[in-house]
Amino acid sequence: MEWDVGEQRTSEIVGTNGKVLVASPLAGVASNPQPTPNPGSPTPVPAQAEAAAQLAAARDEAAAAAASAPYQLLSDAGQLPPAVRQAVEQPLAGVTTAPLFQRFTENGRTLYSVHYTTPEGRRNFMAVDSGGKVVIEPRKSNWQEGGKNATFEVVGAGQLPAEVRQAIEQQGGTNHLFLQRTEGSDRTFLVQYDAGDGKRMETHVAADGKVVVKPRNAREQPFTILERKGD
Repeated sequence: MEWDVGEQRTSEIVGTNGKVLVASPLAGVASNPQPTPNPGSPTPVPAQAEAAAQLAAARDEAAAAAASAPYQLLSDAGQLPPAVRQAVEQPLAGVTTAPLFQRFTENGRTLYSVHYTTPEGRRNFMAVDSGGKVVIEPRKSNWQEGGKNATFEVVGAGQLPAEVRQAIEQQGGTNHLFLQRTEGSDRTFLVQYDAGDGKRMETHVAADGKVVVKPRNAREQPFTILERKGD
């Protein structure tokens, strides 16, 4: 976002969770003399206060947009509703690696999916509705496959090798999730994204940029699974 505050130009980058990532300072704004208000007239709002109000409104708007987005990656269990946290406590008992929490919203209904590695080394998947009901029982993941020594880590676009970024850019899409799968010296990047028609898609790209799995419908989009089951 960019806007004018007085004669100064300022900008801000806000994440989908409403957190301010980068903000430029309003250098020199306060140095301009302010006119003395006439008695009885409304007191002018200082430029800094006006800018702060604009930033707060932008954060609220971004947070609202994120909350209603069809897909959202959650940073940790703290972003889960209490009923959902309670439902996943037992399956996640003994897990030592960070689980992957995702939220999907469709036609006013919200589901939460969880990927996690069991103490035995198996990668599992499950889904829970917003009321805490387990709608997809824990099972082996059909998307995040790997042996006992495979690890999965969410990474940002800046952490992708140049060849991987190029391969992903050619496929288009928005709202990407990048997951680095490592097993020994082998690295593969599992990618999910929203296609133009709104479908959640996925692809696998090797570290050298070779597309290992061509773009396909996301196998573990909870609503798609329930639709096949007739739920």
